[in-house]
Amino acid sequence: MKKILHGKEREEALLYFCERFGISRDLFSELGLFQTERKIYAGTSVSLQDPLFPSSETAGLAFLRPNGVLKPTTDFLQLVGKHARKNFIELSRDDAVRYIHGEDIDLSKKIPENVAAGYVIVKYKGYILGCANFKEGNMKNQLPKSRRMRIKLE
Repeated sequence: MKKILHGKEREEALLYFCERFGISRDLFSELGLFQTERKIYAGTSVSLQDPLFPSSETAGLAFLRPNGVLKPTTDFLQLVGKHARKNFIELSRDDAVRYIHGEDIDLSKKIPENVAAGYVIVKYKGYILGCANFKEGNMKNQLPKSRRMRIKLE
């Protein structure tokens, strides 16, 4: 069952992205949010008013997973992550390859500035690779297994 988010519930979801990643609220002004049993989705406000919305499987892009804490989805980060002003980590080539293989990355010797414990956006040369959970210099990989790749370097 889908529930359109209004008021405080909508604000909490948007506030997470704005505060955690320094993304401007203006970016979300045209989005409507709705929640299913396991995810919060973002769609256009117009699509949520469509008569077919209640019977549709989905009408948007997975935005967050509220499992005790809010976890951003890789798809949504790849869409809006370029607007983040904080809590992103730019990886070296070697670390990026290790990340897309599904490995965790130890950054304890080179903790990036402007990064706090919690979910972070993972980048390589400005491209959004996905999400990780950053704590005490360790970046716990959150890249879905279906998106991991095996690359052989020369």
